[in-house]
Amino acid sequence: MFVVKNNLGQGLIEVIVAIAIIASGLTAALSLTSTATKGSRISTQQIVAANLAREGVEIVRNIRDSNWLQNNNWLTGLVSGTDYNGVLRYNQSTDTWSIDFTSNAMGSNTELVRSASGRYLSILDDPNGYKTGFNRFLEMALICENPSNNNIVIRYTGQSCPNGYTNIGLKVISQVDWLEDGKTKTFMIEENLYNWH
Repeated sequence: MFVVKNNLGQGLIEVIVAIAIIASGLTAALSLTSTATKGSRISTQQIVAANLAREGVEIVRNIRDSNWLQNNNWLTGLVSGTDYNGVLRYNQSTDTWSIDFTSNAMGSNTELVRSASGRYLSILDDPNGYKTGFNRFLEMALICENPSNNNIVIRYTGQSCPNGYTNIGLKVISQVDWLEDGKTKTFMIEENLYNWH
């Protein structure tokens, strides 16, 4: 006896199943690639922010050390009166860094641009530089000690060391902000620099 099977449509179902399997595989691969690319971009931004924050602290340390070598007061250029917050400025002609404590230096002027030489600078120093999306500013505080009882206090902008206290150091906070997926991200490095010279 002869049985005839109706196989019409079976090939079409196999093709549809095969296309569905290939499509889900491609979707997974594209999703993985997209996630890896986004993770790489985020990681790169975090590394740049960490290095910019570290550079801020190192520049303050360099100014302190240069003051010692030139027999200046160690706080020269690191504070301005009782204002301890500022923006790092780079003078290209003298190849030196300084801190700008003026009120117009804060705000949008904390934005960093990349100069033609590849250096990250304040937009005040290179208004035509490539905008990086990073902002950096310094917040500092005096570290004051009472020599009679070794009590230590920290004094922020607008405050000086209390009577009977001596300034022994500077607390430096270098902060870098940037936008990541529409949210502001922050990386800060804090370090205490002392007048041990």
